[in-house]
Amino acid sequence: INSLTGNIPTEFGLLTNMRFLYFSNNLLTGELPTELGALTGLWRLWIEDNTFEGSIPSEYANMAEIQDLRLGDTGLDRAPIPEFIYDFKNLVELRMQRASLTGPISSRISNLSKLKTFYIYNNYISGMLPSQIGAMEELVRLRVEDNFLSGDIPTEIGYMTSLRDMRIDYNNLDGKLPQEVSNLVKLETLQCDRNYLTGMIPDGITNLVDLAVLSLYDNYFTGSLPSNIGNLGKLVELRVNKNRHEDVNQPGIGGFLPTSLGNLANLEVFEADENALVGEIPSELGKLNKLRVLNLGKNYLMGEVPVELEELNKIENVYLGGNSFTGVVPPGICTTDSLPPRVSADCAEVTCKCCTECFSK
Repeated sequence: INSLTGNIPTEFGLLTNMRFLYFSNNLLTGELPTELGALTGLWRLWIEDNTFEGSIPSEYANMAEIQDLRLGDTGLDRAPIPEFIYDFKNLVELRMQRASLTGPISSRISNLSKLKTFYIYNNYISGMLPSQIGAMEELVRLRVEDNFLSGDIPTEIGYMTSLRDMRIDYNNLDGKLPQEVSNLVKLETLQCDRNYLTGMIPDGITNLVDLAVLSLYDNYFTGSLPSNIGNLGKLVELRVNKNRHEDVNQPGIGGFLPTSLGNLANLEVFEADENALVGEIPSELGKLNKLRVLNLGKNYLMGEVPVELEELNKIENVYLGGNSFTGVVPPGICTTDSLPPRVSADCAEVTCKCCTECFSK
């Protein structure tokens, strides 16, 4: 990381034995020199985090040996993913986030069978996730969030058994979350929020015992939470909120909160607001001694708030409003190891001496 300015000198194209070329994190401007296309033996080209203009030169198709290509945050003009990139069969790392990319992901993505990292997030990519993506069995990190992808998630994604990080959130994907996702047993992060996904959360998702982040909020999921969700013992963040959409008569996630939630000893964030959950809060939630955020607002929960929640010594935010609780919100909830938490409840229906906010229906 330096503060280099100006254009990349065209003379770099004369260094035909070069294997590594790093220009990332500078203040470089101008167009990318076509002369770099003469570096046919280049293994790594990093030019991300600069302010270039124009497009990726077609001459770069000559870099047939490239293994690590990083073109993100470059300021280039809007354009599709260059077709020649799908011919780089030795690619292991491809990072093109925030690169003003448009158009679809080609079915030729299957050519990149050695790829471990595929970053094209925060672009203008449209079309469907091609089924051929399932051929990328070595892929570890798939980040395509913040685009305009649509259609179903291909079932072939279940072949990508090396995946640890899968982020497809903030798109226009619809259909069901395929059962085949349960094959991705190495997954640590699964983010599907802000799409139009429907149907039930696959029960097989509880096979993904390495998951630390499971985020499914703001979709159209129905059914209930898997009863054995407590199998996900490494889970730190669980977000299934905002699946109820009254404007389209979509009920959201319903049923009872599973008692197995109490087995999630590492859980720090649990958000399930704006759904159709019923019944009482399980007393087992009091076992979650790392929990910082508990959001159960705007459901159909009832009964008394369990006194066991007073054991949540790390809690920072508790949202209970928009339900039908009775009795007293246990005052010990407001006694934590740090600052007093924010607590929201229906003050007209329950006694809550330490609430910082009263919910109004």
